[in-house]
Amino acid sequence: MANGSTDYGFYARLLHDIVLSRPMVGEFLFDIESARKQPEVKPTTAGAHVLVSGCARAGTTLVTNLLHQTGQFSSLTYRDMPFVMAPATWATISMRDSRASAPRGRAHNDGVEISYDSPEAFEEVFWRTFDPAYFKRSELNHHHVNDQIIAAYRQFVTNVIRAKTKSRYLAKNNNAVVRLSSYVEAFPDIRIVIVFRNPMEQVRSLLRQHELFAKMHRNDAFSLRYMRYLGHFEFGQAHKPFVFERAVSAHSSPEHADYWLDRWVDIYRHVLKEAASIPPGNLLFVNYDRLVRNPAENWHQVLDSLGLGNDSGLRNFSSIIRQQTPTPMPPAENDGEHEAIGLYETLTARSVGHI
Repeated sequence: MANGSTDYGFYARLLHDIVLSRPMVGEFLFDIESARKQPEVKPTTAGAHVLVSGCARAGTTLVTNLLHQTGQFSSLTYRDMPFVMAPATWATISMRDSRASAPRGRAHNDGVEISYDSPEAFEEVFWRTFDPAYFKRSELNHHHVNDQIIAAYRQFVTNVIRAKTKSRYLAKNNNAVVRLSSYVEAFPDIRIVIVFRNPMEQVRSLLRQHELFAKMHRNDAFSLRYMRYLGHFEFGQAHKPFVFERAVSAHSSPEHADYWLDRWVDIYRHVLKEAASIPPGNLLFVNYDRLVRNPAENWHQVLDSLGLGNDSGLRNFSSIIRQQTPTPMPPAENDGEHEAIGLYETLTARSVGHI
C-alpha cells in the first residue's frame, strides 16, 4: 500500500511496472482469474452494484469508504495491488491477505486515512487493459465500448465478487463519467452515485492537488508511472483533461483556477446530458456539502436509495471525515462562476434528500 511512491521499495516498484505497464499481462491475469474454479456467491441481500463517480475532489472517496464499511459490498482494495485483474489468484499466492497495517494518510495530504483494506479507484485498470488505444489520447472524452468489452467487464465484476464473497460490487471511478451508458448496458440495475460539491471550494482543492502532484511527479518518476497505470489522470504531470463539449482554450492552464472551473462545468453538464438517456433509477446525485453539514439525515437517505440498512457505515463517519464546515457559496464574480453556481443549483435540485 502506498500513501506515495516512497512506500515502495525497488522490487515492489519493479513488480508494479511488470504487471501494470503492459495490457497483455493484464489480459493474461484476467484469463487465469476467470478460469479459476471458485464457488458462486449467492446473493444474500437484494440490491444492485454501486459505482461512485464525479469530478475529482468532490467527496467520492468519503462516500465510497462509508458504503464499503456497511460490509455489504465486494471491492478492490490496496491489498489487491498490483494484481487487480486477478485478486483471488493473488490472495492465494501471496501473504498480503494476512498483512495488517494501521491507517495512514494518503498522498493527497487531505486528512483521509487509508489501510490495506481501503477500497480505491482500481477498476480503471480493467478498461485500460481491454481498450489501451483509448488511453493514448491526450484528452478524456466519450468512451465508446463495444459488446465484447462489456461482456469482459461483467466477468471482471464477477471475479471481484468471487474473490471478496459479497454479492454486490462497489467501485469508485471518477473516469466513469466517460462511459455511463456502458455501465448501464453491462448492469441494467446498477446505481451510479454522482457526487458534487460547492464548485468554488472544489476548484481550490483541484488546484492545490495539481500543484502537490506536479511536485511529486517531478521528484519521483515512479509516482507518475503509478498514476498512469491506474488511469488516474486528474493531477500533476499525469493530467489529462475531461473534454466533452468545451475544448480547452489555448490560453488556459491547469496552473490557474479558471481552467479547473471550466472543466468542472464541462464534466457535470455532460453528466446531466447523459442522464437524459439513462433510466432515472440508475443515477443518484449526492451533494457533498449537504452530507457533511447533516450526515445523519442525509446519509440515511443515501442508504435508503441504495437499499441498505439505516445505520450502516454512519457509526464510522467521524473516523473517516474530520469535522468540517462546508464553505458558503460566494457570490459570482464573473460569467464562469455564475454558470457554475447555476449548474450546482441544478444538480442540488436533483440530489438525494432535496426538498
